[in-house]
Amino acid sequence: MFRTIKIYVLLLVLGLFIFNQTNVKAESFLYSFSVTSETIDIGPSAQMNILTDVNIDKDYTYLTHQIIISDVQGNLIFENSIPKDIISNLEVSYKDSNSSWNKIVVTLDESSTNTKFTIDTEGKRGLSDYQFNIIYIINTQTIFNLAPNILNSFDYIINSELGPEDLATIKITLPSGYKPFDSTGWRLQGGRFFYSTVISGLEKNFYSVFYQEEDYGGSIDALKNEISKLTQENAKLTENIIEMQRSVESYRVKNEELTVDIKDLKDELIKSKEEQQQANMNTASFRYLSWGLTLSLPGMQFFLNELREKNKISPTQLHLGSVIGTFIVFMLLYVSLFL
Repeated sequence: MFRTIKIYVLLLVLGLFIFNQTNVKAESFLYSFSVTSETIDIGPSAQMNILTDVNIDKDYTYLTHQIIISDVQGNLIFENSIPKDIISNLEVSYKDSNSSWNKIVVTLDESSTNTKFTIDTEGKRGLSDYQFNIIYIINTQTIFNLAPNILNSFDYIINSELGPEDLATIKITLPSGYKPFDSTGWRLQGGRFFYSTVISGLEKNFYSVFYQEEDYGGSIDALKNEISKLTQENAKLTENIIEMQRSVESYRVKNEELTVDIKDLKDELIKSKEEQQQANMNTASFRYLSWGLTLSLPGMQFFLNELREKNKISPTQLHLGSVIGTFIVFMLLYVSLFL
């Protein structure tokens, strides 16, 4: 069901493109590949990785599969959907226990119209697993129409059973002068677009639509301009970051200076409060001294006058007594209040 939906989406994309482009045609190449064993079911019994590289050139297309199987017994059957009569060349090899690649001469199955052959795995185990490399070489014009105003699509399906621990990847490289319909995730290297991804899920499917770009040089120039623009923006961003770092450092220094100033102000405030408290205490003491003198001196003067009236002291003694008494009272009050 999901595969049917994906095909409908592909047809819709092609339809929209064709609707907007006059004299545009669409052609599709469906390619499937499988690895099976004559004796056991590889899926649940062993781990298998299928690494696929699709190199589409204007003259030839190279379909390369590297198969890595943890363990297998008996013969392996390799089959794809390409008619064997359009295969230009087929190269098969395996990696031995010395990590050397050795070619294998295979014979195509005469009972099948597709490209199908069998490999005996005996004596072909490597250091820790079985590794096979298969390269199908095909004349590109037999599977793609690389003419102008043609939308070509490549649809790849893995028919082998893959377990949750198995890995399947694909890398596809388009011919020079061609670009993908959806360029998301694609990269440009050596004037050619390529894309790499992991094939996962129950469908084990990948497809891509590509076409000939009319102004390829313009795209290169646009890409260079975009890179130059990003480089300039990055340089400007770097300058802004450096300026922000300088501002942060300046704020840090100012903050330290303000911290010192605030500490000095706090110390001065504490000192001022202490001085204010001392001044308040002195004011209160002088007030008490004034009241003490005001209250004690009249009493002392009254006492001396009484002695003078009774002729117990002379006028001179009265004056001396007033002076000395005043001094003594003042000293007693001062000592009791300030010391």
